[in-house]
Amino acid sequence: MIKLGKTNYATKHGKMNAKQIIKHLQKEKACKHNKMLRCTYCTMDVKLDGVPVRLFFCKRGRKGNWNGLLTTDLSLSFLEAYRIYARRWATEVAYKDCKTLLNFGKCQSVHFAAQIASFTLTMMQYNILCTVKRFEAYETIGGLFAEVTNDTLELSVTDKIWAIILDFVLEAAERYSIDATELLADFIESNPVAHTLRNMYIYKLASRYLFT
Repeated sequence: MIKLGKTNYATKHGKMNAKQIIKHLQKEKACKHNKMLRCTYCTMDVKLDGVPVRLFFCKRGRKGNWNGLLTTDLSLSFLEAYRIYARRWATEVAYKDCKTLLNFGKCQSVHFAAQIASFTLTMMQYNILCTVKRFEAYETIGGLFAEVTNDTLELSVTDKIWAIILDFVLEAAERYSIDATELLADFIESNPVAHTLRNMYIYKLASRYLFT
């Protein structure tokens, strides 16, 4: 990622900064639309301090702000460069979350094995939290760890469906004088979907108690 500042790049049309390059490409109608990423982008090969580089500029919406990417690999397309940057950004975010919220790197032991164990436990916690978040991704709560730090877990699809199943089983057990536990166990064993929902519900409850 580059800043759209006053840095000048050597182009075929003379020295220009990032904003001037964008205006030139817009004037030349060189901007394209990527349906997959839902953004407008443009590309230009330039030189920075004598080094050949490729600049990518992209924005979303007509009033969106332009963002710039720079690469020394002149064979990369916009989509390839975007994917590489997305992976790098995800890694940086994961490192920051682990360091600030899961005490990554704060083990004070002088033993190498203890340091490795601390790193491993942090990565396990992060992976479990990411898995839980994937199950609940249909409703955003503004952050990966908000449910852990603020105890503000929203009801997920699993919660809602499981609650309906439990209500139905309890009502049927009461009406027909059947043991609710046995009825629920039989329903889960005979229904693969119910079995999957039960497991998802248990995993989420386990993550709540593990990290609170």
